[in-house]
Amino acid sequence: MRINRITVKVIVSYVLLICVSVVAGYIIIKEIKKLSQQEKINQEDRVKIIQIGKILSLVNETENAGRVTIRTDDDDMLQLFLQKNIELQNELLKFRRDISSEKQLLTLDTISNLLNLRKENIEKLKAFQESDSSLVSIHAAIRKLSSLEPYFDYDLYNKTYYTRHKKNIIPDDIIDFILVAFPLAIIGARLYYVIFKFDYYSQHLGEIFAIWNGGLAIYGGLITGAIVLYIFADRKFINNWDFLDIAAPSVLIAQSLGRWGNFFNQEAYGATVESLDYLPSFIKNQMYIDGSYRQPTFLYESIWNLIGFALIVIFRRRLNGIRRGHITAFYLIWYGFGRMIIEGMRTDSLMFFGLRVSQWLSVLLIGLGIYIIVYQNRKKAPFYNVKKEN
Repeated sequence: MRINRITVKVIVSYVLLICVSVVAGYIIIKEIKKLSQQEKINQEDRVKIIQIGKILSLVNETENAGRVTIRTDDDDMLQLFLQKNIELQNELLKFRRDISSEKQLLTLDTISNLLNLRKENIEKLKAFQESDSSLVSIHAAIRKLSSLEPYFDYDLYNKTYYTRHKKNIIPDDIIDFILVAFPLAIIGARLYYVIFKFDYYSQHLGEIFAIWNGGLAIYGGLITGAIVLYIFADRKFINNWDFLDIAAPSVLIAQSLGRWGNFFNQEAYGATVESLDYLPSFIKNQMYIDGSYRQPTFLYESIWNLIGFALIVIFRRRLNGIRRGHITAFYLIWYGFGRMIIEGMRTDSLMFFGLRVSQWLSVLLIGLGIYIIVYQNRKKAPFYNVKKEN
C-alpha cells in the first residue's frame, strides 16, 4: 500500500513537472514570437528611416536644381531638375507601398501633387522666358528678388553666376567619422601587412601587434577607411561621393606626412646608390642602411602626395566642370599612378605569388578612377563648382 502511494506521488510529480515544462515552454515561445515581431517592426522602421532620408536628399537636390533653372538659361539644369523630380516621385511611390495609415497616405499624395504642380509651373515659366521679348526685364526682376535671399548659393547679379553644391555635412559628423575610422584604419593597415607576411608572423605571433617596429600597409588602411565611410555615410544619410570628395585631400596630406614614419623606421626604401649629396644631411644619414645609401622612396611618395593635395585644393576652387565624385577619382588616379611607379623602386615590397601587391592595386585604383569620371559624367552628377556666362 505504501509502495502504491509512493508510486502515485512520483507519477503526480512527473505530471506536474511536465505541466510546468509545457507552460514554461509556451510562455517562452510566446515571448520569442513577441520579440521576433518587435524586431521585424524595428527593422521596418529602420528601412523607412533610410527611405525618408533618401527622399529628403532628393527633395533638396530637386529644390536646388529648380532654383537654378528659374534663375538662369541653363537647359542642362532644367533637364537635371526634371530627372531629379522623376527620381523623387519614384521614391515616393516606393515609400507609399509600405504605408497603411490613411493620414500618411493623404500627406504623401499632397506632396506628390505639389511636386507635379511645381514641375508644370517651372516648365511653363521656362517656355514663357524663351518666347517673351522682354527676357532682360524678367531676369532683372528675378535678380532683385534673389537679392532678398542672404544664403542663396548662386551669384546671378554679375555677368557670371556661381553655384556651389551643398554637401549637407555638419562638422560634428566629420569629427565622429575620424574618431571611428582612424583606429579602425590602423587595425586594417596592420592586418593587411600581417596577411601578406603571414609566413613570418605565423612563426612570431608575439610580433603581430608590434606596430612600433613598422608594418602598417597604407592600402589596408584605405580599404578599411572606405568601408567605414560607406557604413557611416549610410547611417548619417550623407551622400557617399560628397564625403569621399571632402576626405580625399585630407587622406593625401595624411599619407604625405605618414611616409616620414617610414623614414624614421628606415623602411620603404629603394635600391643602393653611390651617394645622396643632393639631400639634407639628416635624410642622407638616415638613408644609410646596411652599409649603403638607399633611394629615399618614402620622400618621393611624400612629395608626390603633397603635390596631389595642392592640385586638388586648386582644382576644386578654379575648375568649373568638376562633378560630384571627380575629386575622389582624381585622388585614385593620382595616388595610384605615383604609387605604381615608386613601388617599382622599392626593395621591401609586399609580394604575392611573386608579384608586387601594391602595383596591382595601383592599376585597379587608376581604372576605378577613370570609371568614376565616365560614370558621373554620363549620369550628369551635380557639379562641385559651376561657373558659366550668363
